[in-house]
Amino acid sequence: MLGLDRVGVHDNFFDLSDDSLQAVNLVSKISGTVGKQLGVRYLFAHPTIADLSAALTKGDDTGQDEQTDEGEKAAEVIEGSVTTERRDLLTLYVTGKIPQVDGAGVLATPAGLFERAGIEPGDVAHRLMELDAPHLCGIIDTNLGRIATIMIPRLDTAELYLNQERLVETIMSGVEMGTRLGAKNISLSGLLVTATNYARGVAEAVEGRQDLPPVTSGHDTTSAAVVLNVERMLQMTGRSMENEVLGILGVGSVGKASMHLLLSTLPHPRKLVLCDPYAATGDSPRGPAAGIPSRLRKAADEVRDVLGYQGEIEIIGGTSSLPDKFYEATVISADTNAPDIVDIGKLRPGTMLVDDSIPPCYDRDVAMARIQEKADLLFGQGDVIECATPMRKIFGWPPLMYDLAGEEGVEWFAANTPDAYSITQITSSVLSNVLVAQEGIGPVTGPSDPQRAQRHLEVLRSNGYVGGPPQCDGVLIPEEALARFVEQFGEA
Repeated sequence: MLGLDRVGVHDNFFDLSDDSLQAVNLVSKISGTVGKQLGVRYLFAHPTIADLSAALTKGDDTGQDEQTDEGEKAAEVIEGSVTTERRDLLTLYVTGKIPQVDGAGVLATPAGLFERAGIEPGDVAHRLMELDAPHLCGIIDTNLGRIATIMIPRLDTAELYLNQERLVETIMSGVEMGTRLGAKNISLSGLLVTATNYARGVAEAVEGRQDLPPVTSGHDTTSAAVVLNVERMLQMTGRSMENEVLGILGVGSVGKASMHLLLSTLPHPRKLVLCDPYAATGDSPRGPAAGIPSRLRKAADEVRDVLGYQGEIEIIGGTSSLPDKFYEATVISADTNAPDIVDIGKLRPGTMLVDDSIPPCYDRDVAMARIQEKADLLFGQGDVIECATPMRKIFGWPPLMYDLAGEEGVEWFAANTPDAYSITQITSSVLSNVLVAQEGIGPVTGPSDPQRAQRHLEVLRSNGYVGGPPQCDGVLIPEEALARFVEQFGEA
């Protein structure tokens, strides 16, 4: 299957292949051989032949997909479990087999799933518009409350920005579904936030409706999550921020707020690089009108005046490609919508990058190739966090996903969304709808605010949340590569 003459029992599958469909095919063959349905995450947990053999021999079900039989109740899952349910979750809720939720997260349909299956996004968009109905695709039990995840019939592409009024109408159908499920707060995820003016458009539609719960943007939670991910990387490597050059790529909503949190909760870096490709600097050819400081200049002033930073600050803006001076950064926190703007080949050995960009600010395949060859870079997903308390998750994907992408396509989606199929990981914006119900927080719309995000950070920490595992846009970095990175670039 891998096209190799010989594979050793201790060879790591992810060192031999970066093709997720090969992972799906391998797990399918193993499932058929052992007589029980395994998920791709089983391979993540046991990536060598020796590990697989030992796990199967002792009956380890880590990563097993629990497909409920027709006569089983979908809600009968053990603590710390992930269940894939082919029956309609909304029907199961109506018939009392799934309990009410505390909050709901609304998200767009993943375009990447269909692109990977070779299906034109335009064809999918047309089919989705014909459906014109949201789909209850998941129930997640966390230590902060029970969450419903609701997928609306719109792809997560730039087309979301074309007609805000129509988009808000579609999101409102998801809000109404969440209300019927018992949600007390509704959060938006991904591009839905900025496409609705940081959820303000949806909040305006909800205003005056006494039957609907408030909407929150989720950006304050995500800003806090970025900090947790940077902290985790520093802790894993034994490095301290005071010895690093911190690069901030993007000073918009999450970028600016997370920068504030990083500088107020961690030691100050020896140098700070502020970069926003779309923001002009005072001397840029696209510079603002005379006397009006750019947002980059404002961010630098706040770093000095509000956060008391005394080190060197480099400002880079108004550029379609990153100059060499940006690559001085050894720790990068990115939140931009400039795709692949980071040149993997120019990153310094030992660089750690936490990315919350949509789409990613770097090429995942190129990054994974360098990691596998040199193990001299480390990446994290800015919006993924992990909790010590195991979660219970039930997923029921829309029939259209199976119709168009097939079983393998949906499995590929699962393989590239490891936080969804982990019993300890969750996307910050999805968790946000129950986090805002905690004391001293509350739902809000608009860009992230550093003071509010600070409170989100405090509550996340007090409830046992940390940054997620190192990964490249949904692909977990192999343990062997992590060990090599720490050996080369970690500090005792």
